[in-house]
Amino acid sequence: MSSFVSPLPMWMDFGVHASEHAANLEEAADPSRLIQPTLREHDHAYSVLQDLLYPERQPPQLVTLIGYNTKSQFSTLLFSLEPIESHRGILLRRIPDPGNHRIPIIVADAELHHCRSVLHEASGNGITPHPLAWNENIAHPTDLSVLAHLTYAKVLFPFSTISPTTRSRLTRVLILDDIQDPTCFDESLSMTGFIHKLRSCLSARTTNLGELGNNSISDVEFEKLLNESFFEIRILALPRNEDQIQTGQLKKLRTRILQESQNAYEFRKAAKMNISARHFKSLVHYACRHFSRSLTTPFNFVQASRIPNPVPDFEHGLVTFMGLVPPNHLDIASSIIASALRLDSFPPGAHVFELELIFNQLYSKMLSRAFNQDQQLIQDIKENFCSNTELYNTAATHRKLMHSYAYVWQDISSNTICLSCLARKPDSTLRCRHSFCETCIIIHGRIDIEERWVIDVDNCPVCDNLCRASIKLKPPTAGVRALVLDTGDHKDFDILSTFLNEAALDLELRECFDIVNGSGLGAWVAIERICKHDQFTQDMLKSQVFQRTIRGIDLPPASSKFSQFSQDFKEEFGGGLKRLNIALRSLPRWNETSQPRAALAASFASIFKKTALTESQTDGCKLCITMHSKHFGTCVLANYGLNIQPIGYERIREDKTVDKLRLSQCARMAVSQRTFRGYSFRRGMADEMIRITAAEQDSIWNRKGKHLDFLIAAGAGLPAYERYNIRMPRIFDFRLPYDKTRLLSSVDTLIASFFYVKLATLPQTDESGALFCSVQIRCRILPPSKAYQELIAKLRVRRARFYFDFQSVPCVNKEILDESERNIPFTRCVNLSIQSYPPVLDVQIHGITKARTSISNCPYDVQQLVEDQGLNCVFGHWDHKERYFG
Repeated sequence: MSSFVSPLPMWMDFGVHASEHAANLEEAADPSRLIQPTLREHDHAYSVLQDLLYPERQPPQLVTLIGYNTKSQFSTLLFSLEPIESHRGILLRRIPDPGNHRIPIIVADAELHHCRSVLHEASGNGITPHPLAWNENIAHPTDLSVLAHLTYAKVLFPFSTISPTTRSRLTRVLILDDIQDPTCFDESLSMTGFIHKLRSCLSARTTNLGELGNNSISDVEFEKLLNESFFEIRILALPRNEDQIQTGQLKKLRTRILQESQNAYEFRKAAKMNISARHFKSLVHYACRHFSRSLTTPFNFVQASRIPNPVPDFEHGLVTFMGLVPPNHLDIASSIIASALRLDSFPPGAHVFELELIFNQLYSKMLSRAFNQDQQLIQDIKENFCSNTELYNTAATHRKLMHSYAYVWQDISSNTICLSCLARKPDSTLRCRHSFCETCIIIHGRIDIEERWVIDVDNCPVCDNLCRASIKLKPPTAGVRALVLDTGDHKDFDILSTFLNEAALDLELRECFDIVNGSGLGAWVAIERICKHDQFTQDMLKSQVFQRTIRGIDLPPASSKFSQFSQDFKEEFGGGLKRLNIALRSLPRWNETSQPRAALAASFASIFKKTALTESQTDGCKLCITMHSKHFGTCVLANYGLNIQPIGYERIREDKTVDKLRLSQCARMAVSQRTFRGYSFRRGMADEMIRITAAEQDSIWNRKGKHLDFLIAAGAGLPAYERYNIRMPRIFDFRLPYDKTRLLSSVDTLIASFFYVKLATLPQTDESGALFCSVQIRCRILPPSKAYQELIAKLRVRRARFYFDFQSVPCVNKEILDESERNIPFTRCVNLSIQSYPPVLDVQIHGITKARTSISNCPYDVQQLVEDQGLNCVFGHWDHKERYFG
């Protein structure tokens, strides 16, 4: 009796899509009532490819074996696979030592068609359910055997070298014929007999056969049409007894099967369809998902490879770019557009399909819409796209091409499109007046090895002029911290200063928030505290100084909402403060008789100089100013750009660089008699500013509805609780009467938000279903700042700890302390084993905070964490930076 090995991890099987409703669960438990059958994909089966030395350069050959007892017997004899018990699913097994160590050969051991009932086990970690949605529209539930064969055809065969597929010569169909004497076997005669049987079977079916249903063509023409349109067929002799096996027939059969697989592999390689081991898992996953959603639409490899990295909307950007190019230089437009498309198509790690195939499937229709069927221009772009074969580093190639046209870029600038990718809205403007999106800043900038979210740009990517800038971005796995200054007054300075003083860290306000939204005088406060200006020192911005200056030096300082926490600051008066005093005295709030409009404009112009809103240096903090306009209604002025148009209000951004909105103009509009009252005084709209801020941050960072880390609201308006109906956690509204608990809680949340999680590698599922995650806890305060050293000292003195997975570790150990002294950014490595489904990661901090508080973006769905970090982009990430996948 053969001894069987321990059960191998299943690759695919049938299950039931578990519903949240108990009634549906009861129906699912009844085998006679098949409710939405689910194709279940088991991630642990891909472990057969984990020990490859070069997974990105080792495309596996997939041999699909379909059968039952005979299949199991000969898979053991042919490929030296260990005997296993009947599994009634699909297993993924690797042939030991196929003779070519660089090309792994794996076997899809398929018995799914012998499945008689679905499994009712709940899906857990490492199991991806794919409910067959199209089966719901069928009157009678499809038999499981039919579903199994559909799974073979739609999911397995497109990846197989031995099995049918829809691409000619990329896959071979081997039919093992059981005959008496293999030595007398004639493959040609067997093939002729098979063609006769096949045509007789097809003659009974007259629909959807196309040319195959044409009875007037000969058998030779029919076989040629079958090979060219579908797949090639081979009929081989299968040894029947021990004597035939001993005479070498089995060895010949094995050699023939492996040779046919190798031939199909070579055809795939020539057609650029040989999928690497790195890409194999993702493409199979997308094929399963596609099969679960559509039965009739064929699976598209090119489009599937772009699912994690969608093609941006080029249409508007290309039309805008063509309008910017001078008429005498239109000849360069096609080469620049083609280079931008290659930059999008081939980030490091992308699979290089046929260039013409990529162009036709991803960009052809979009170009036709953008250029109104200008076939000559489209053809020029296509020729440039397909002719350049330098695809190893498309970012450097694109930058080199742009520099060669530097003489043209001197006259081109835009606030509407990024001048590198020609698709996204720009966020950062360099001194040469050229604007770029955050993605292209990462692509063309220099990234610090220790902290990759601080980008140094030395030269402009398009004109190559010296434009040194350091741009700080929000880490993609960190949450969003928001500040709302609704209408505001001079007391907001005191509120914000008290908030920072309570944190006891030497921080600028812009280092504590990712987005600041101001209206009325609150917009002026936001501009002054967030944007960098050399005209003012921090002492000049303390509220007591402002109040004494405005009210008169001899008057006592006015009490504020936070008077018990206020401190007396040394009074310093300079030219900047005097100019600010002139501006403030022009406001109706402080002076009944308003100064002429020209005097107010001159005051702000002298304070803010010629700095534009989009050019203001805010250390990555997004600044928006909300106001009312007679033409636009509710509108937002912002120092960032977005492709997504908001709902319920307008986002204003000038198209041309020469028309950029200056900070002085923003300040003047913010404190004008029409707009300084902002929003909260409008009846029933006390939370409108908060709603706008939440919508903006969701669009900027594609948060998909995830809540903010926290939001601090300040200003003159006092919202009534009965009208304050926002369902959002961690809102600290300082417009309400003073509450010390609110202040301390907001400071705790601020300190916790400085820490965020980052996966060191892709999570792995063990045999028990637990998800193992290697996590790095990082800090957004970077060395060698004074605030970083203060934070490390406080963590150590107060013995702060991180809590996770029913355990805890100290925030600062000896290694962290040594690294902080050498100005190495904070990185605390921890390992977690997550049992919950769906898996959620929650890291909390305590000791430096008054209560145990979740760090930034926690609780965090692990799958969302993988996507936010780009670890699902095995075909290349849009920022052209490689990830470590483990």
